[in-house]
Amino acid sequence: MEPPPALSMSLSWRSASTRRGDRARRTCRIEQIATILDLEMPVGIVVAHPPVPVSRPLEPTEIGPTGRTFELVVGCRVALTGTLNLPREEWASRISAAGMTTGSVTKTCVVLVAADPASQSGKAKTAEKHGIPVVTEVEFTRSFEEFLLASV
Repeated sequence: MEPPPALSMSLSWRSASTRRGDRARRTCRIEQIATILDLEMPVGIVVAHPPVPVSRPLEPTEIGPTGRTFELVVGCRVALTGTLNLPREEWASRISAAGMTTGSVTKTCVVLVAADPASQSGKAKTAEKHGIPVVTEVEFTRSFEEFLLASV
């Protein structure tokens, strides 16, 4: 079944317009990739607009300390979120061996250890709602080691 003539003209116009837009997007993307790789634009590609600046980190970025304070005690609850340097199972084992528990963020949780403390994950939002500090793995490791040394 053929579409009505008015609709057919509309579809063909939209298709041509989309193809022109796709070509411009591809050219722009090639331009961005060339900029990232510090390459000259390939011969035969004409760019009708200046290159779009692409920001990229030159060095891997480190997540700085949050400065949030918390106290670890036997029986307290610690929550973990994100991809940490030490696997989550290993952290859970160490925390458990120290007499603490791990799990989700609840009102009784003393700290949330996050791969990215600025995360807007469900756990981070719950921690914020309950006033639970969200800290980096480095900050938690330092406090955890101090706790272990003090309990010897």
